Amino acid sequence: MIQALPKPVTFDEFIAWYPEKSEHHIGNPKRPTFSVYQVIDGEYQVTQFRGDDRVVSPTFPDLNLTVQQVFQAGE
Repeated sequence: MIQALPKPVTFDEFIAWYPEKSEHHIGNPKRPTFSVYQVIDGEYQVTQFRGDDRVVSPTFPDLNLTVQQVFQAGE
């Protein structure tokens, strides 16, 4: 089980905290998934997007990309 962080943290702090080996697996390797994390009531909440979903980010409200576009940019 992944525990919530006790306070909002920077992205670098989150990456340092996030367990590399976890019982919790997000997504299916055959179906690329883009996850957006947000602190709500002191806990991280995740919203997942796949395929032609438009990525919605509270930090970047003007972002206009689909998950497919994000993964294609990395090819």
